[in-house]
Amino acid sequence: PQASRVEIVPIVVGALGTWDPANNKFLSKFTSRSYLKKMQKLCVRENILWARDIYVEHVTVRRQFDEEESDKSSSNIVVS
Repeated sequence: PQASRVEIVPIVVGALGTWDPANNKFLSKFTSRSYLKKMQKLCVRENILWARDIYVEHVTVRRQFDEEESDKSSSNIVVS
């Protein structure tokens, strides 16, 4: 068996949805430009949605997230 070199590169999205430009350098090696833009929008969108839920849950002390509903809704994400 031949050994392979593996490199782990994180995709960084800030707490308030800030996209790290260094992500583009790595991801552009494996994806098209259009898919990279779509992936960026998806990652930032999900980040902002979760941050909002955490904030509202903290302020209102009411659960914002239901695991069963999340499984259904995450497959229906539309990004243009």
